Amino acid sequence: MTLYRYKGLQDKRTVTGMLDAPTLAEFLEKLVAQNIHVLWYFPNPWISKRLSFQDSLALSSHLEYLLKAGLSLHTALYHISRQSSRSLRTSALFLQKKIEGGFSLSEAIRSEKTFFDPVFIELITIGEANGNLAQSFAHIKVYLLWKNKFQKTLVQSLRYPFILFFLLIVLMITLTTFLVPPLKSFLVAMNLEQSLSTSLLLRFTDVWCHYGSFVFLGFIFTSVSFFFLTRVKKIKYLWHKTLIHIPLLGPFLVKLWIIRISMSLFLLLKSDIFLLKALQITATQTDNLYLTSILERVRAQLTKGQSLSHSFESVKTIPSLMSHFIKAGEESNNLTDSFLTIRDYYSEMAHYQIDFLKDFLPILCLLLMGGFLIWVVLGIFYPLYNVSGL
Repeated sequence: MTLYRYKGLQDKRTVTGMLDAPTLAEFLEKLVAQNIHVLWYFPNPWISKRLSFQDSLALSSHLEYLLKAGLSLHTALYHISRQSSRSLRTSALFLQKKIEGGFSLSEAIRSEKTFFDPVFIELITIGEANGNLAQSFAHIKVYLLWKNKFQKTLVQSLRYPFILFFLLIVLMITLTTFLVPPLKSFLVAMNLEQSLSTSLLLRFTDVWCHYGSFVFLGFIFTSVSFFFLTRVKKIKYLWHKTLIHIPLLGPFLVKLWIIRISMSLFLLLKSDIFLLKALQITATQTDNLYLTSILERVRAQLTKGQSLSHSFESVKTIPSLMSHFIKAGEESNNLTDSFLTIRDYYSEMAHYQIDFLKDFLPILCLLLMGGFLIWVVLGIFYPLYNVSGL
């Protein structure tokens, strides 16, 4: 069955809604039977590729409190579809129609699983199984808030350095394209003695003026080629593996990955999902194929009877301290909380590195900008000072 969203005219009134039908022809027949003249329709009610953070959080929060208040799931979705934002109304109406068609909430979400986070789906499945959907939505809300806060911190910390780096590139291109060439003609016409900085600047400008367009086109071609090459799974895997083994960058990416999987495993285990299943779900939480393969190897060793701490310890990419945290959790029979400890510890370590980068990168960019400006000033004005006898 496909769910169609439509807008049409019925008795000179504009009507909108959703309708299930196995084929497009049957969908149109149902509308004709209801005396609805179709203005437009499309077979997928979702607006974006994945439900946004705001809509996911609002949906989880609304359902948590409405279910705690004693409303049925169908009634809760009905109220959300009447009172929320347009995109959230669409989501709630879609789920409501699926439930009316005999689907459970988890089945309705799985039918459009590309729009939901895998952790979102599994927590709802467990909530339905143990009869406590409200608690599952509370866990989802905690997960979404933490994930959004961490991503915002990372983006905000690195935004200013990247802006400065972009301005540095613009400054270099502007000066070497518009300022230096006219001054070069003047220096050559005056037959002035050139210092080393002047010679290097003029040669750099010549190269840029003659080959700058080729450099730019080459950069575009390389970027596009790289984009399509990394669509190939084997090449993408090798690229991700290379990133993880780059000094400084690799360990930082591993820390971010550990933070993310620790939070995911904590919530999944707290919701009574088995460890093997939790690892399988968590493996889908990263776009890095190399790190995903690590979790798959850990899961494979667990199926052979190895402990979780030993499975992680056998992977050289992962810091040994993580396996010690896990081993302590296994020995104290408190593995769930050990993942929360791992998340907190590596979050603190990552924040130290982020704070360092936030302080260091702007200084580095400013030094590069200052150095380039000094080079241009010395290269252009030093010969003039020599002529004037200054």
